[in-house]
Amino acid sequence: MKKLIARILENIINEHKQAGGKISEENNKDLVDVLLKFQEDGDDGFHLTTDNIKAVTLDIFVAGANTPSTTVNWAMVELMKNPILMKKTQAEVREFGRANIELALAMLLYHFDWKLPDGMKHEDLDMTEKFGISIRRKDDLNIIPILYHPGV
Repeated sequence: MKKLIARILENIINEHKQAGGKISEENNKDLVDVLLKFQEDGDDGFHLTTDNIKAVTLDIFVAGANTPSTTVNWAMVELMKNPILMKKTQAEVREFGRANIELALAMLLYHFDWKLPDGMKHEDLDMTEKFGISIRRKDDLNIIPILYHPGV
């Protein structure tokens, strides 16, 4: 596994070196571009090796992947330490459709950016309710999902 990760990081660095910093525009350089520039232009007192660049890049990726699991672990330990809070939290989460609604909403907000159609403005939205079998908005809402691309 370590060899695979090292190879992947080496490929990323080589792609950036081959592009000569031209992968991204001057104002949109990524971390590897900046580290390679420092390696090239670094001062006499401090120099980055390719292994240093790999290590920094790996730390960034690992930190991003590790944070959610660390947060969940921390939360579970805190809840286990406080049984009353655990019961309150469980009751809140178990309230059947709430957790499902929150998860569905979170997924929609995470994976898509949203816009209104045809130059419509948020002030134009009419949230007047009308009664029927269920309470509904006055007019159906047509919004446009735009797939979210992290880092773009």
